[in-house]
Amino acid sequence: MGTPSEKSKKQQLLRCADWLQKQNSQEQKLSLQNQNDIQFIIQTNADRKNFLLAVAEDEATVPAGIDEISMEPQTVPLKKLRVEYLQMECEWQSCRWWFNDYEALQKHVRNHISEVHVIQDEGEAQYVCLWDVCGHKTSDFKEMIRHINYHAYHARLLAIGFNGRATLKLARCKKDSSKRNQLPPLKCDHCCMWTGCDKRFSSIQGFFDHMKLHVRYAEGNICSWAGCGAMFPRRALLTMHVRSHTKERLIACYHCGMHFSCNSKLSDHLLRQNVYPQSSHRCSVCGVVCATAYLLREHARQH
Repeated sequence: MGTPSEKSKKQQLLRCADWLQKQNSQEQKLSLQNQNDIQFIIQTNADRKNFLLAVAEDEATVPAGIDEISMEPQTVPLKKLRVEYLQMECEWQSCRWWFNDYEALQKHVRNHISEVHVIQDEGEAQYVCLWDVCGHKTSDFKEMIRHINYHAYHARLLAIGFNGRATLKLARCKKDSSKRNQLPPLKCDHCCMWTGCDKRFSSIQGFFDHMKLHVRYAEGNICSWAGCGAMFPRRALLTMHVRSHTKERLIACYHCGMHFSCNSKLSDHLLRQNVYPQSSHRCSVCGVVCATAYLLREHARQH
């Protein structure tokens, strides 16, 4: 027979063991729930893609407008295309908030960072992005932060492209839209390589805003990006050149999500898919019909 104090200690140990067992079982339930949620999202996206491909004429195209929103695009003067009448959507899971102000969108999207799903994959925590038709997964939480911030930037490009198609009077894209929100890999911070500067950014827009300051105060319109040194007669040309270093894009195709460095690239993207048979721009080698003389020259380089 033990003393009362020994019995009390045993009871405390039993209660602690019981509490730990309950906590472990609860964590397992939560982990299982997370996995079920992620599996549902992945399966939903897979079903959506299969549907798109099933109704398409071939595996490369889908019916035009299958993902178009109900709002009509605005015809905007080209000089104001990137600032006026932008209808930017947060596509995080069931959020679907609309914004006209880019800064408000960025702030809103950052709030979703704390909502990423976490699953266990071979004993390692994996963070999963819940942006529509994205499904990006990584074990690096900092990479996930960069990734989600990029979605806000990409949403703005999509909004610009939505109005840009109307402004440029272009036909709709016929590409597969099930990958419209899949982004380029972002394995490291956005690093400024301007001479004498080594700042890093988790926000792609913060990086671009920082680079604009370097361009604004560049002496003699000289590019001081590491290893460059190119000189330009006008500030505007330096601005365009620096984008080749930073990979900044100015517009995206609303339907398939591809983003481009200028309006003409979006035009080429859509014109390639909508060629009139009676076009006079026909390749003399293979007979392919192109929409414009420029696209014909681009095509001819392949021969």
